[in-house]
Amino acid sequence: TSFFELPPPEKLIVSVIEMDSDESLLGNSIDSFGSIDYSKVDLMRNILDKITAVTKTDIFMMPELTLPLYELHEFCQYSAKNEKAFIAGMEYVVKNGNVYNYIVTCLPIILYGQNDAIPIIRLKNYYAPSEYDLIEEEKKLRIPSSKTKWKILCHWNGHVFTNFYCYELTSIKDRGHFLSLIDAMYCSVLNRDTHYFNSIAESCSRDLHCFFIMNNISRYGDSRVTQPSKKETMNIMRVKGGNTDENMAVVLSSQLDVKALRDFQKWTLMDQLKTKPKTFKITPPDFDKSK
Repeated sequence: TSFFELPPPEKLIVSVIEMDSDESLLGNSIDSFGSIDYSKVDLMRNILDKITAVTKTDIFMMPELTLPLYELHEFCQYSAKNEKAFIAGMEYVVKNGNVYNYIVTCLPIILYGQNDAIPIIRLKNYYAPSEYDLIEEEKKLRIPSSKTKWKILCHWNGHVFTNFYCYELTSIKDRGHFLSLIDAMYCSVLNRDTHYFNSIAESCSRDLHCFFIMNNISRYGDSRVTQPSKKETMNIMRVKGGNTDENMAVVLSSQLDVKALRDFQKWTLMDQLKTKPKTFKITPPDFDKSK
């Protein structure tokens, strides 16, 4: 069966990781690249233990700049063994005077009867102004340039989605590229301007008519799972904070009914208006139902 023909999931469990990250230490992570911070190793393993405890998680997320490069292999092995996808922002990678900010999407698959996983690693399309200050002004290093602005569409187990990486969300043109194409948009961020990104989250979910999942660091908050429905029910989950010195990461999970969303999108506007209970808002006028 082609993956284009797989039925959409009815109960997709998405988990976000509420964890903290100190922006003032990002420069230190550039200076110390190549060294292993064993406190971070312990934190990453603690996160995987907590994800394992949420046995039915299909996809888990981490904020921007939180997954060290030296933990990537272990996370991919975990994804393959436990059949759980993940999306995470990686800590800065420094090479030849360039500072790379990557986001990784790892998808578990069965290959020749064996558990495996495919890590899809891409460079951030648009670095934030604060990153230019840190990397180019303070550290006198370079931000790598890429002629290609990556727009990756993932088809996995009947679920169709993409990821956006913090400052990339401010591009209305790039967001609009995925109209009629996705069930969900997964967004790893490290962002203090939560009021602005709240507007983006609500607009994106309604305008693209998809689930919108955002994972921010706990000190700024607004990690959320949003659906295209009325104001009172649109946030399936929304949270700020939730950890202590003894409990540095918290896993919060939500269930997405992708099939219900797809079925609703196929109806005519009149049928969408008549449906009760009204779980979702009507699709936008330029929504392409043939997709």
